[in-house]
Amino acid sequence: MLQADLKTLRLCLLWAVLFPAGSLSFGAEDDLIGRVTVLVRHVHYQKFREKHQVAIGEEFGISDGDISAKVVAFYPDFFIEKGGEAGTRSQEMKNPAVKIRILRGGKKLEEVYAFGKRQHSGISKEAKIYFILLEYELAEGKQAAPKEAENDKE
Repeated sequence: MLQADLKTLRLCLLWAVLFPAGSLSFGAEDDLIGRVTVLVRHVHYQKFREKHQVAIGEEFGISDGDISAKVVAFYPDFFIEKGGEAGTRSQEMKNPAVKIRILRGGKKLEEVYAFGKRQHSGISKEAKIYFILLEYELAEGKQAAPKEAENDKE
């Protein structure tokens, strides 16, 4: 009995050393989400806006030439790890974000992250567009919107 308790204690101490509080992250949670709605805006043309409701992994065209995009990942509680990789701290919808791959002629141009309306989203340097995460649909069919977008009507 005492042997098992000591072994458990050692494992807990090892876990605490390897993964200090706040450092543990999860990868993207693509199976959690059914569909997302993103708004596409252009940096120079303020009247340009397109809404797209797509599934994770679904490619969609942007009417601005030969550019298309694909939502490749969803992060419920987004953060950037020390190494520069994106992760999620928890499964709670505290800081939802999507990773979007921008394509030109079917080839990867670059990748950006999109957040709710009141957070800074990455701007494509090549295509001069950016994305805003308007809402997401949970895989169970429930609708939810990021807190940043709930009261901001556009």
